[in-house]
Amino acid sequence: MPCVHAVAIIESRRLNHLLYFSPYFSISTYKQAYSGCIYPVLGDSDWSENDEEIYPPNKPRAPGRPRVLRIKVQMREELQVNK
Repeated sequence: MPCVHAVAIIESRRLNHLLYFSPYFSISTYKQAYSGCIYPVLGDSDWSENDEEIYPPNKPRAPGRPRVLRIKVQMREELQVNK
């Protein structure tokens, strides 16, 4: 799908704008995509069996310097003991 600037140029030159759009964005393709039935899954009795172990996705590392994992109360107690 062309951007707003491209559409402005197409309209200013009075060209056929349908030549610049993919047929995937047409109303007929939209209607065809949603014409079939989607049957709901009523419960876990309809689920297919899966023998594979499923794990959560790996969390990407956060940008920047990692936070220091420390308990400030412990540090205060250690400072008071060392005085």
